Amino acid sequence: MLLADGCTSTALPDPYHSLYVTNGTDVPVVVVVNGLALDTLAPGGPALVMKEPDLPFPPWAVEARNAGGRVLARLDVPSLDEVGPQRGYVERADLACGRLEMWVGPPPAGPPFSPDPARPCD
Repeated sequence: MLLADGCTSTALPDPYHSLYVTNGTDVPVVVVVNGLALDTLAPGGPALVMKEPDLPFPPWAVEARNAGGRVLARLDVPSLDEVGPQRGYVERADLACGRLEMWVGPPPAGPPFSPDPARPCD
């Protein structure tokens, strides 16, 4: 953005406007945003962080898929207008093989992992 005095803006992306994904499962997970595969997370690997400037303009339809393409979890982010330190969007999936978490805004809090054998990973 060009300012009136000729200086350019050096504002950093808002950390609450980033997409975070953790893969606590024992299978690789493909992160898909608006139909485009953006990255693959290794089993139990570090969290994936995607900053707003590197993502398409919201709304975001975020999916975590197994290698076969089956959707393991889905997070819909209609807008970033009200996302901030106290408010955001979270999806947590407790699967037979581990926990997936995806969020925009503050990190999720909640109960410890409890496997759900009815929700397989393959």
